[in-house]
Amino acid sequence: MSIVKKRRYESLTKMDNLLSFMGVRRRKSSGETTKQKIINGNIFGGKSMASSGKKGFMIAFILCLAVAIFMPVAIGAQSFNFQDWEEGAGEWTIENGVWEVGCPESGPFDAYSGLQCAGTVIDGNYPSFANARIISPTFDIPSTSEKPFLGFWHWFSTDDAWGRVQVSINGGGWQNLTAYVYSGESNDWCYEWIDISAYGGQSARIAFWFGSNDDSSHAGWYIDDIALSLGKTGNISDHWTIDSSPYHVTGNIAIQNLIIDPGVIVLFHGNYEFAISGSGSLSAIGTETDSIVFDWASITIPRWGGIKIAGLNTSVMLDHCRVSHAGNRGIQITEALP
Repeated sequence: MSIVKKRRYESLTKMDNLLSFMGVRRRKSSGETTKQKIINGNIFGGKSMASSGKKGFMIAFILCLAVAIFMPVAIGAQSFNFQDWEEGAGEWTIENGVWEVGCPESGPFDAYSGLQCAGTVIDGNYPSFANARIISPTFDIPSTSEKPFLGFWHWFSTDDAWGRVQVSINGGGWQNLTAYVYSGESNDWCYEWIDISAYGGQSARIAFWFGSNDDSSHAGWYIDDIALSLGKTGNISDHWTIDSSPYHVTGNIAIQNLIIDPGVIVLFHGNYEFAISGSGSLSAIGTETDSIVFDWASITIPRWGGIKIAGLNTSVMLDHCRVSHAGNRGIQITEALP
């Protein structure tokens, strides 16, 4: 399951270069500001964790185990960009009007990233009796074993109108990817992810469908940074970057050598551990404005297994990281020298 059907989105104040939990704005250049991240309603910023350097391993972190009650989270993973609209609609097609691509002059007034996004009339309100889609070109969904996810950022303000994400498989008719619709007020850009592994290995098109009734005109639905992501599991030697964030963890992780850049979000889809042992090395160094977030992917799944550090030869550096919904452990350290 991707996210709970009903979700409460907190209204966030725009702050330069600040990430928070599900409505994050990632920087495309050093001069571009970021918004707070809102993931499943959780708001993340994060000061650094206490530091202690010991022989055999180093740990520099502010441990903010979210004992407080947060709303849940939901996001995408190691991904390749599918559409960010900066070059226009490209090979995407529009059915029955309403959808447009450009710089928004209504609704959110800014794209999630860059300058352009797709929206239901980008300089005004959507019309009554809308029944429109913006449709992707045909693409091949990665295999089911790779755990593919569809992720996107969206903003919406509707009244008696609805948005759905749909899929057409092998040229067939449209079917809804989820049972729920997007309606009401999001208040800010929010991240959404949908597990599409059931369609793995098949040829597909994705559509964002929008419909409205009479006298229901509001700003509508805006979409940005659509991407396909693959689940992460097993032995990991990699460099996780903000451009491929968020990362979806779909099994236990054993870190061999991993660098995580500031602003990255790591989402856990089950009770999985993020383990560093033996001679493993982890460097997850965030900043005051771009903290690194480790959290569950949805309120509907069990709490994840936490970060586990074991062994005298591990090298671990954590700074400005946020660890939430990790059961009773959060970060567990064993076999450490005094």
